[in-house]
Formats: sequence, structure tokens, C-alpha cells
Amino acid sequence: MKAAKRSPLLFKALLEWGEASGLIRSESDFPFFARPPDAAGHEHEVWFDESSNRWFKATYPNRFGFAWGRAETATAGEYLNRLLLQNKYFHDDTRLVALVNCGGRLRILTSQPHIAGEPADAEEIKAWFTNLGFACLANESGIAWYRKKENLLVADAHEANVIRSRDGALVPIDLNIIQPTGRLLERVLRSIGS
Repeated sequence: MKAAKRSPLLFKALLEWGEASGLIRSESDFPFFARPPDAAGHEHEVWFDESSNRWFKATYPNRFGFAWGRAETATAGEYLNRLLLQNKYFHDDTRLVALVNCGGRLRILTSQPHIAGEPADAEEIKAWFTNLGFACLANESGIAWYRKKENLLVADAHEANVIRSRDGALVPIDLNIIQPTGRLLERVLRSIGS
């Protein structure tokens, strides 16, 4: 597979790890790739699997979601790290399924449980993050949330990415989470007055 432009050594290490872990698979291993996705966004194509009650999400080839604070795509490592952070801090069950070889280009395939409910509205999301101890950051990139205790920056928490479950709980399904460092951390701390 072709290496990503941003960090070819890290990309190579990811592929070597994927190969050693048996995670490198082809599109033909997953029948849903043969049909149109059930949903698509700026970062993924998504298919629902009724038998497992899970959503399968595949990044676009050699694109790994948005990188907070910069214009280009996140690295594969940044993308995988945000999934770990979502599982840890928001009790999700996102699983890495495979690193899919799509004609020499990489797609990260994950799965996530279906959450029955409705999209939460902006006011509910704002109140929820505030109650969780996050400070709101609004800038040209949109709204993000920051909690200093864990150095946790959360973006992309809009109506399509936060579900109000049938029992009324808010459940994030696709947040962009990082633990900022360097200049980005300095900007965040200035924004919240720390």
C-alpha cells in the first residue's frame, strides 16, 4: 500500500503492525462494500449490520478524518487514538475491525453499536458538556469542548454525532477527540483563560 504523505515511517509501522496482527484485509472480505453505504459523511462511509446490531464505518481511502487545528487529514494513528479516547472517556464500544487494502490505499474499518434514539439538539449537547465539566471553545473551526483535568479536547459534537437514547441519556457516536500539545494546547489554554 502507498504510504500517506504526512508521516511515512509511522504509516509503515502501522501497516507492519496490521500485518503482524492479521488486520490487513481486502474489501472482498466484507460483503457490505459491494453495496451502497447506508450513510456517508465527510470522514466515513457507513453500513448497518442487522445481525450484530452494529454500524461498520470505513474511512475514505488514505484519509483518516479531520485533524483538529490544521487543514489536512488526520494521520491513521491520530484517528485510531481518537477512537481509544472515545471508548475511554465516553464509554463507547468502538472496535477496530480491519485495515482494509483498497487497491493499494488504506481504509480503517471499525464497528460501533447501534444506539436507538434521536439526534440531541444543540442546547442539550451544550448543557451536557457543561455538566461534565467542559469549557466551551468557539472559533473559526466551530465549537469544541475542553476539560483541563484530562487535557481533553472534543470537537464535532453536533446533532448528527450525539444521540439522545430512548432512556434520555446522551450518547456520542463520532466525536473528534484529542489531547492537545504544543501550540494547539497553548491556544486552547489561552481561550479558556488558563
